[in-house]
Amino acid sequence: MGAGTMARTRTRHGGRQAHPWTAAAVAALLLTGCGGGSDDGDPATRKNLAATTVAVSAPDWRACETVFPDGTVPSLVDGERYDCAVVRVPLDYADPKGKTLDLALRRRPADDARNRIGSLVIEPGGPGGSGVGAVPDFAGKLSAQVRQRFDIVGFDPRGVGHTRPTGSLPDAPALRCGGALATYFAHDLGDTSAAGAKALDAAAASYARTCRDDPVFPLMGTMNVVRDVEVLRRAMGDARLTYLGVSYGTEVGIVYADLYPSHIRAMIIDGVVNPAQSGTTILVNQAVSWNRGLERFFSWCADNAEQCPIRDQAEGQFREMLARAHAAPVRMDYKGTPIPLSTGWLTLVSVLGIYEPAAYPSLAAAIGSAAQAPADWDPMREKASGLANSESLGPAVWTTCMDQPLPQGAAFEDIVAQAAAAAPLTGAVQANINRPCAHLPVAPDPVPTNYRAQGSPPIMVWGTTGDPATPFQSSRDVVAQLANASLFVFEADQHVAMGGGPGRKACVVDVQSDYLLTATLVPQKNACKGD
Repeated sequence: MGAGTMARTRTRHGGRQAHPWTAAAVAALLLTGCGGGSDDGDPATRKNLAATTVAVSAPDWRACETVFPDGTVPSLVDGERYDCAVVRVPLDYADPKGKTLDLALRRRPADDARNRIGSLVIEPGGPGGSGVGAVPDFAGKLSAQVRQRFDIVGFDPRGVGHTRPTGSLPDAPALRCGGALATYFAHDLGDTSAAGAKALDAAAASYARTCRDDPVFPLMGTMNVVRDVEVLRRAMGDARLTYLGVSYGTEVGIVYADLYPSHIRAMIIDGVVNPAQSGTTILVNQAVSWNRGLERFFSWCADNAEQCPIRDQAEGQFREMLARAHAAPVRMDYKGTPIPLSTGWLTLVSVLGIYEPAAYPSLAAAIGSAAQAPADWDPMREKASGLANSESLGPAVWTTCMDQPLPQGAAFEDIVAQAAAAAPLTGAVQANINRPCAHLPVAPDPVPTNYRAQGSPPIMVWGTTGDPATPFQSSRDVVAQLANASLFVFEADQHVAMGGGPGRKACVVDVQSDYLLTATLVPQKNACKGD
């Protein structure tokens, strides 16, 4: 979402300045700093090494409105000041002196600049989540002590937000074909009939073909995101990386730890995506987690009638909403164009609405409005249109495809059947969301499955027992595979532990804070219990 030992110059509020690498320092780093294999002739190893040696300049921190003049990234949020910058990284690490990418950054400066420890790099997940947009939320969920001692820095990964090839027009999309995924989602992704599968496959293939000529698309997998983090660490002048990644950000963290184990100061990964799993396993497991999350939401409705207008009829109302959308879908807005508010959109919006229990009442009201007669689709339409127009779904799907490829043809239809059987409410939709992966128009760039991160400092791994997005077992499995990691358990029904839930539990917030501040990991004795 490492540790060279060389001193590097850095300007805090202006002036781009390259780091003075000496030949001896570079040689020492190449010999001791990087994991991922020792054969310098291996193409992947050469790319990993390039991230440690390519020329880099310190961020030129300025007002966000100056750096991103479209006005979507404010410098002032809830009375707190943020600043922004870009760091230039190679577009292709196989050609580190070739074309470049402007990695978009946002920073909340440390409150106590004189006693600042360094930068805390955050990665909010997705894939497709904007680190630039997430900085205020992360800052609000961390302790005051962390805010005092660290610059909190978020970045937009490749294909996301304000990160674009150098020289792009200000209004150019981060991923040219990313937004068009919204029109594919407008199909009935819950249709498991033979005719439905044929239509969906044709639509997915047609959409995938539109991505072939995108300059970022072939280079947007997690392997290159991890290399970007290494360049970012160097640009900010941090001898070692302090990192907090949640959800997909955990995969970025795990792969970084495997490639650059000695470059880490402290690392928290929270709500784990396990790179060792196949694309099929990840897909099916997440569908099951979504299904269980919806079932917990239905149970909550039955037990909280005063907050849930659909009460003990929650599952029936959810199914009624989907049936109506299947029979006669209404329209929603995507960039001024009306597209169907499909079963896929409705399921996805519902699932995202259960990631935090605080959103349960709003979701219940939206489902109830759509399932009543006459139906009021406006609440769901508004939620789905907001998600479609954010254009985060394209990079979410395609990054997953690059990392853990999926098969075509009959083998993919078997995955749909497997997911639908394991997760009746969500499985078919989850599988068909990822159907474009079966038509990936470029070569994949898979993440390592046999990672160990040998030589890393202790890594803090959090798993939430009732996580509706990233199954708790994945956190257990990752701890077992990493050479030096410890499991921390949060007993709650929400996605990721960061922030400690509605009760802001000290056994999450303070424990994460202490580790970030001291880089000393004290294993958890008892599970942290949420509200």
